[in-house]
Formats: sequence, C-alpha cells, structure tokens
Amino acid sequence: MTVRVGEIELIGLQTLHTEDARAIIQQRGPGQQGSISQDLGREPVTIVMEGLLLGDTHAALEELRAAQQEGKPLAFAADVIAGATFTDVLILAFNVRQLAGYRDRYWFHLRVREYTEPPLSGTATQAEVDAAIDADANVWAAGASDAGSVLQDPATLPSKVADNPELIEHLSADELSSVVDAGKASIGGTELGDVLAKVGQTDPSKLGGVLNGLKQKGALATFIEKFAAEGVRLKQRLSGIDLGAVVGLVTDITSGTGIVADLQAVVARAEALTDELTSLDPLGPFAALVEEDQKQS
Repeated sequence: MTVRVGEIELIGLQTLHTEDARAIIQQRGPGQQGSISQDLGREPVTIVMEGLLLGDTHAALEELRAAQQEGKPLAFAADVIAGATFTDVLILAFNVRQLAGYRDRYWFHLRVREYTEPPLSGTATQAEVDAAIDADANVWAAGASDAGSVLQDPATLPSKVADNPELIEHLSADELSSVVDAGKASIGGTELGDVLAKVGQTDPSKLGGVLNGLKQKGALATFIEKFAAEGVRLKQRLSGIDLGAVVGLVTDITSGTGIVADLQAVVARAEALTDELTSLDPLGPFAALVEEDQKQS
C-alpha cells in the first residue's frame, strides 16, 4: 500500500483503518417521550495507521512531530482508501517507539483527521469590504481635489488629467469647456487632444458637451490653428470612442485643421517669395557690365 503524509512516504505501513461517523444531535422535549434527531452531516474522516519507520528517519520524525504540535495541515495521498476525496489532514496523535536491538527501526502509531479549510470569519469579510470602500473613497477624494485645483488654475488641466483622469468625473462638460477656454493661451493643441481623448474614454457623452461648449465660447477656432500648427490629427486620437452626435463636429474640426494647414503653408511660401523679391537688385546685372567695361578701358 502507498500512503504519503506531507513529504513522507510510509513504506513500512502495516495496518490502516478509517473511522467514519455522522453528526447526529438528539433534541429532547420537556415532558415528552423519545427525542428528535437532527443530522448535521458526516464527521471528518479519521484514519489510524501503524507500521515501521526504517532507515534514517530523524527528519521524517521531526516533521511529523512539528506538524502535530503546531496543528499544521499536511498533504495526504493514499491509494488504499476507496472513495476518499480529501487531500489534507491534521495529525491528532503521533506515538513512536524504537525497537530494541535495531538502531534505525521505529514502530509508529499515527492518527490523522480530514482537514477542511475553515470559512472566512465575518470580520475578515468585512475588512475586505471596508478596504475596498476606503480605496474607492481615496480615489474619489483625489479626483475631487484635482478638479478643484484645475478650476483655480486652468493651465494645469493637461497635467492633472494625465496624472488622474478621475477628475473628469467631477467636472461637468460646461466646466471643462470653461477651463479649456480660460487656459487656451497656455494649453497646446497636442495637450488638448490628449485631454479630449481622456474625456471620451471616461465619458463619451461628455465629449460632445465639451466640444460644443468650446465652439459657443469661440475657443474652437484658436485650437484648430494649434492643431494645424502642431500636426494634431484629432480624429485619430479619438478613434475607438463612440462620438455619437458630435461625429460631424469632429469631422468639421479635422477639415478645418487641414484648411488652416494649407493656408499656413501658402502664407509661408508667400513670405519666402517676398524675402527673395526684397533682396533682389534689378540693376545688379547692368552694374556688373559697367564695372567690366571700366576695367577694359
């Protein structure tokens, strides 16, 4: 027979038997004959083993003793117990006797009981719930604090959103558009694109309110110029976000960015041509001919 307790294989096992029982409670009523039985299910299985430990078994003895003293469950495996479904046991009793005339031969009596992991206490469950509530409260408080900071200093909006996107939930669409409008002098096109992407990921319905708010406040034209100057492709930044009713507005912004970029390119070429014309001397070739004639004469 093969039996393993923890890391110890009991190769010298000679006898093994199990003790199975059910938990039956007898309830007796005052002044009544007989009793009422309540079946609480089966008791944990108890296994009694006896046999020999052979060879250098000091490490095995120490492990079994320590597990018995500490009440530590050990893994259990046996191919001789039909129907056994448990995998861990607690050692209830462990008795060892060294056999006279043999240096490394011990007789042992081992009594173990099926071990089942006890359920979490109500206190432990409540602690997990409290920890989750505290974590949510801290996130909410941080978002509220950053939202208040942004309202006081609109220029910090891009950095605050990058560090803590939760603040978006604490600001309405009108508040966000007002903050962007107030900080438009210092907020770049790339930064606004990042903010709008975070707004869309957090609350797609709020994105339309922000864009329409910027349009009504007249700040959208300023950022279209910045998008064009910085090469920001707003539609690509908002890809994967349900734009809903503002898809047309985003398309108009993208088209406007392209038009502004083309106009900026035309203006740049015109300025370069103006510089060339300004530096051009129309009499230069004639002056060179006069100078050559003077040298020959």
